[in-house]
Amino acid sequence: MKQKLALLLAAVATVAALAFGLVGCGGGASADDAKNFVGDWTVTDLQAGDETDSLSSALQLLDSLGMKVTLTLSEDGNAALDMAGQQSMKGTWEAKDATTCTLSFEGTEPVDATLAGDKLMIAQSNMSMALERAKAEAQNGAAAES
Repeated sequence: MKQKLALLLAAVATVAALAFGLVGCGGGASADDAKNFVGDWTVTDLQAGDETDSLSSALQLLDSLGMKVTLTLSEDGNAALDMAGQQSMKGTWEAKDATTCTLSFEGTEPVDATLAGDKLMIAQSNMSMALERAKAEAQNGAAAES
């Protein structure tokens, strides 16, 4: 179990560093656009070349232990990637439009994340990460709309 956790944390850190290290484009957006991204997001899928099956298994194991890999996008433009409470990265984010935001972590070049339905997708080369809104936040948002 510790080996799978170590594999997942190493993979998430590697994918995040590589993905966030690749260049994205800057831009401006309205405050309403930014609201689409603010909140807590949980990594639900992680793919990286030949490691996809191992990464999916490790994510399932973490989930069964109540441990999550989360991305928090704050209203003030700060971002935090928490890797199951074991490691974290701090950065910034900015909405480009209603469906795209730019993320930058710890001195890396920015990368774009795109809303696709209820998922936030980050993809570069043969790597991708899918995130969904944290469950409590999704339920609170649904209650507020009623």
